Amino acid sequence: MRIVAVLVMVFGIMASSIGLGHASGQVVSNEVKMQAAAQTAQSYLDAAVAGNYNALFDYMHPDVLAEVPRSVALQIFSQIYGQTKPGKAVIKDVQLGSYTWPVNNKTYDDAAQVTYTQEFTGQDGKKQTLETMMYLVPFQGQYRWFFGNSRAYIADASARFAPPKQEGTPSDITELLKFVVNDLDTFYKGSFSAQQMQYTSPGVKIVPPGRSAMTACGPAAPGFWAFYCPPDKTVYLDQAFLDDLNKEYGDFAVAFVVGHEWAHHVQTEMGIDRSQRRPSKPNEVYSIELELMADCLTGVWSRDMDARDFLDLQDLAEASAFIFARLGDPNGIDEFDPQAHGNAEQRTDAFSDGYDGGYMGCSVNGLSPVRS
Repeated sequence: MRIVAVLVMVFGIMASSIGLGHASGQVVSNEVKMQAAAQTAQSYLDAAVAGNYNALFDYMHPDVLAEVPRSVALQIFSQIYGQTKPGKAVIKDVQLGSYTWPVNNKTYDDAAQVTYTQEFTGQDGKKQTLETMMYLVPFQGQYRWFFGNSRAYIADASARFAPPKQEGTPSDITELLKFVVNDLDTFYKGSFSAQQMQYTSPGVKIVPPGRSAMTACGPAAPGFWAFYCPPDKTVYLDQAFLDDLNKEYGDFAVAFVVGHEWAHHVQTEMGIDRSQRRPSKPNEVYSIELELMADCLTGVWSRDMDARDFLDLQDLAEASAFIFARLGDPNGIDEFDPQAHGNAEQRTDAFSDGYDGGYMGCSVNGLSPVRS
C-alpha cells in the first residue's frame, strides 16, 4: 500500500477537486463552470456516502473552516450520514449566481447552486428521496462547498460536539502539558473514528527536571527535549526544557513540540516508517518527509484549536518564532541525511500547509523536497 493510499484510508484525502483554471485572469465560460461545479459536487457527495468525512471537511470553503472546528464537523457528518445511510446522489441542475452564506451574511458573487436528489433511510426505516441544494464558491481555482444554514446552528453544534473548553490559563507547565495531551488525543480519536479506523492513544512520560528515563529507544537523559519512541509507542517530554521553552517563547511553542511528537505516533498508527536509506517499501519515507509531515499534522490540529477559539495570532507567531530560532536543520545538513528534519523555512511551510490545507495539505508528494 503506497503512502497516499494510507492517507486516503485514514484521513480520507482526495486527490483533488475539479479545477477551474489557475492562470491569472483566465476567462472560464459558464458552461465550463457549470460542468466543474457538477463534477466537484458529485465528488464531495460521493465522499460523504463513502464516509470520507475528513476529506469532506478539508474541501469546505476557508470561510467555513474559520467558523467550524473539524472536531465538530466530523461528529455532525457521522451523525447525519451514519443514521440516514444515503445512497448515491444524482445531480439534477446547476445554476450560477450569487450566494449569501447565512452564518456570516457574506455574499459571494461567483457561486454555483447545485441541486441534487439522494435516497436515504428515514427514522421509520423506510427509504425516502430528498431533493436539496449544495452551494459552491471558487477558491484558488477549485470549487469549495458551504455548510451550515445559520450561526445559531453552528453555535449549537459547537456546544454539543466540541471538546470541553478549559477555563483560564494553565497555572504551570504540568497543567499545560496535561491540557495539550488531552486535546491532541481527543482530536486524533475523532479523526480516526470518522474514517472507521482504530486509534490507540500513545503513552506519555513527563520526565521531571534532573531526572532520566529508560525507553525502548534508549535512555532519555536530562536535556533530551522531547521525542516519540515507536517501539514502546510513548511520547517522552523533558519537563525542564518545556518549562524554559514556555517562558521564552510562550505556551503554544510548547504545544507545537508536543503536537509534533504526537504526530509521529499518528504516523506509526498509519504504518508509515522512517527509512535510514532510500525507501524500498511502500510505507517507507525519507527522514525529512516524516518530519515535515509531522509538522504538517501539527498544523492541522492547530487549525482545529483556532476554530475553537483557543489560539490567537500571538500563538501562531510563537510557533513560527520558535521554529525559525531553534528547530531548522543547520546549514550543510543534506536533505537525504537519515536524521534530516528540514530547514526552518521548510518546517514553517509544512506547518502552514497543514493549518491552511488540512490533511490534504500533508501528502508526502506535496511536502517532500526530495521527490520530483
